[in-house]
Amino acid sequence: MQRTFKMVLILGLLTGCAGPTTPFGPVELFSAKSKQNDARWDATNVQIHFTPERQNLHKSSAFTVHIHDPQGVPENYRLTLTYNGIDSTNNLLKSGKKKFSQPDRRDLTITLPDLRLPAGREHHILLTYRRTPISRSITAKFDPPICQALDHKQKLQSVPEFDPPVGIIKAINKAANLRGINPYLLAGLIAQESGFNPDAVSTAKAIGLTQITRLGAAEIIKKYPHWPRFVEIEEMPLPLLKIAILSGKVNAKNEWRLDPLKSINGGALYLEFLRNYWERPEKIRLVREHVRTASAMSDVLLASYNSGPARVSAALERIGSNYLQAKELSEALKYVRKVNSYCDHFTHAEN
Repeated sequence: MQRTFKMVLILGLLTGCAGPTTPFGPVELFSAKSKQNDARWDATNVQIHFTPERQNLHKSSAFTVHIHDPQGVPENYRLTLTYNGIDSTNNLLKSGKKKFSQPDRRDLTITLPDLRLPAGREHHILLTYRRTPISRSITAKFDPPICQALDHKQKLQSVPEFDPPVGIIKAINKAANLRGINPYLLAGLIAQESGFNPDAVSTAKAIGLTQITRLGAAEIIKKYPHWPRFVEIEEMPLPLLKIAILSGKVNAKNEWRLDPLKSINGGALYLEFLRNYWERPEKIRLVREHVRTASAMSDVLLASYNSGPARVSAALERIGSNYLQAKELSEALKYVRKVNSYCDHFTHAEN
């Protein structure tokens, strides 16, 4: 009796009014797993892929599973979807729209119309396919987005969702090429910072397309001392600053950060400054010890852009490669993942 009560309590906690526990829906407590294995089925020719190709962390979007089985998907096929180790299969099958190719059934697609993966959380998503309950399985992983900041041998063609003027696209490519920065990452940074609004103002009084702050502007102005600055900005209350920009009192002619082309150039220059910061002799040890890949170095640069290199450096010293888990970098964590997501999806949208 006591054991039964404990099980009821667990079920109540997991399926109570707290709502969905994964982006796919409520927790599935049990998953039927076959201990048998049909070795006759050759799974090597089966293909599984996803649309989008990688996780979309900057907005909710449709999510589609594509399965290609040259032998045809039988009626008793089995799918298992796990999210962070939690079985979410029933939610995928109940909420998703299934479609088979006819008449051969070699292709199966399952589409969820709206999947939201918050940038502040880890998302380990695996999909396993079996032709029958006793067939061997094939598993595919829905990977997180990646972007390499220093991969500058690309050329940005367009920015889906935002469609900025051609002149902005050209300016991004020019600035990125000049500073050795990936133009897709620079476009992703602008998308996250300002949504391509040249008059954007943040609560920290960062303004313009690339949302350069006062400290960032101080570094950039060393390179371009002739660029105009509206020095009263720092003394103006935020509401008055917004009114001044909307009314045209503060504009591209007296504040360079409101000039789209200068803002793009300045943002790329600040990324170059940050790269140079991490190439200083006293910082190379940290990088070599804790930053293993090019995409991980991109994360360091983006976190530094968002929260300042000194704060990132202190977190690296304290907790190593898990620095983005530091409490003081919680916003930087979301920022890094969203910019990477924009960058990755802009890249694949053109391929």
